[in-house]
Amino acid sequence: PMMFSTLDAVLTPMVGDCVGLHVVDYKQREGVFVAVEHNEQLMYYACMAIMETPDKYDEDEIVCMTIVQPRISWAEPCRSWMTTVGKLKAWLHDVLLPAMRLTAHFRSYMMESSG
Repeated sequence: PMMFSTLDAVLTPMVGDCVGLHVVDYKQREGVFVAVEHNEQLMYYACMAIMETPDKYDEDEIVCMTIVQPRISWAEPCRSWMTTVGKLKAWLHDVLLPAMRLTAHFRSYMMESSG
């Protein structure tokens, strides 16, 4: 319930593929390179997809995250990074959810103190 966004593409490969989930984020802007390794936006998107059907994915299943950035001429237009469902879930519980709770608490505090 705390997570929301619009994913560009989430692919669930055919049986036998070595990747259990593939998340793709398309970037149209020119001149602003977006790194794919440990990209928190992609990790957030992957966690959203995993949490939609958590029983579908094993902890050691591979998640591939790809940035598609066709307007960057000096780097590869498609860049991917892989991790596991378990590592993403650990990041979700250890980093993302605590940050989201802190943000919600801060917003609540600011609303109370301003009114």
